[in-house]
Amino acid sequence: ESGTTFVARDCSKLGETKLISMLEGMSLSSSSIEEGEMIHQVTIVRVKDVEGSASVLRNTKGKTFLWEFSFECEWEFQLDQNETSQKSTGWLKIVDITDHSEDDLQTEWGWTSREEFCEAYSTSVAKSLAQLRTAILREMKTTYKVVLQAEFT
Repeated sequence: ESGTTFVARDCSKLGETKLISMLEGMSLSSSSIEEGEMIHQVTIVRVKDVEGSASVLRNTKGKTFLWEFSFECEWEFQLDQNETSQKSTGWLKIVDITDHSEDDLQTEWGWTSREEFCEAYSTSVAKSLAQLRTAILREMKTTYKVVLQAEFT
């Protein structure tokens, strides 16, 4: 077809850097407290083992961003959010999050600290990590796209 232009540009390194800076420090606190559940917070302290790619496609209709990443987040779970509160640590692995992911993310998680605390609060941690997983997907679908667009205006 005459006049059709299509340009693809790899922006994987930039995409990885932006992903890490966007997610590290992300924190969720419990808002609605179920009976018997203490106030808690889960925070991503590090993003590592990032694998995948990101591309920007330009054509006559504009720009489209395509990305697919797998990565691991190290997290910290904290009760009561004060200096003397109990803390625990672990990991959350996100497999193949893409620009077209819906709510079907494949994830795994586990503890890096092994204490009685882990067993006692495993239900709260599991709920918090499910919420964190949803927040990561939301951020990738909204903020991440905006961040990449800003780089290519």
